[in-house]
Amino acid sequence: MPTGDLTLQQAADHLGVHYMTAYRYVKLGLLYAEKQRGSWMISPTDLAAFEGTSLEANPTDANLEEALVSGDEATAWTVIEQAIERLDNPVDVQLEILAPALVSIGKRWADGELSIASEHKASAVATRIIARLAQRVAAPGRRRGTVIVGAAPGDVHSIPSAMFAELIRSFGVSVIDLGASPEVDSFSEAVLRHEEAVVAISLTGPGHEAGARAAVDAVRAADPDIPIAVGGGAIRSEREARDLGASIWHDDVRVAAKQIADAAADRRQHAG
Repeated sequence: MPTGDLTLQQAADHLGVHYMTAYRYVKLGLLYAEKQRGSWMISPTDLAAFEGTSLEANPTDANLEEALVSGDEATAWTVIEQAIERLDNPVDVQLEILAPALVSIGKRWADGELSIASEHKASAVATRIIARLAQRVAAPGRRRGTVIVGAAPGDVHSIPSAMFAELIRSFGVSVIDLGASPEVDSFSEAVLRHEEAVVAISLTGPGHEAGARAAVDAVRAADPDIPIAVGGGAIRSEREARDLGASIWHDDVRVAAKQIADAAADRRQHAG
C-alpha cells in the first residue's frame, strides 16, 4: 500500500482501473476523497477500506457493461436512466458511467476475453444511447458559437468523438460532428461553410497522427487564424498536441471542452 495521500490517478493505478472508474467510485460515495487545491486526494486508510468492500453497493452500473456486450439496449438504457436520476446530469452519466464501461469492454476485447461481434454489439448500443442522451445534454438558449468535431482521418472510432461532441454542446454551442475517419477535405469544407467555427480533432489510438496533421494543415489553409483542438486517448501531453498544430489542449476532458466552447463563443463575438 502506498504511503501518504494519493491523487485520484495514483489510486486508480493502485486499484488497476481507469481514472474515470475511480472518479465514479468517488462520485457514488464508494471511495472517500477530499478536494485539496482543486484535486481529489485519497488517504491510504480510505483506499484500503474501499478495497475491503464489495462493489455490489452499486450493482446497476456493473449491469451496464454486460447489457452493452449482449446488445441488450433496453437494460442498458434502464441503467442509464437510473444513473441520470442519481447523478442529475446527463454529461456526468456519459463520462462517469458509460465511458468507463466502454473502456472496460475495449480492454476485454484487446485481451481476448470478448469477440469482435460482442464489441460491435456494445458499440452499436452505446451509439444509440449517446444519441438518446444528446436530447438531454444541450443547454437551452441561443448557441454561443459553432464547433466542428471529428475523428482524425483514418481513425474509425466514432464513439469518443461523439461523446466529446455532446460534452462540448453542453457548454451552449452548436456542434457539427463529422464522425469517424472523415476525409481531410471534410474539415476544410466545413470550415468554409461555417466561418466562425472552431475545430476539434479526436485521436483515440496511435497511428493516425499523419491524418490529424493533414486535417490541421487543410483547416489552416482555409483559415490561418482558426483555433484548433487536438486531443483524445492518443494525445498524452500538450507538446504532442502542439506538434500536430493544435492551439487548444488540456488533459482534463471537461476543461478542454469548455476551452473549445469559449473559443467558439469568442470567435463569434469578434466576428460580429
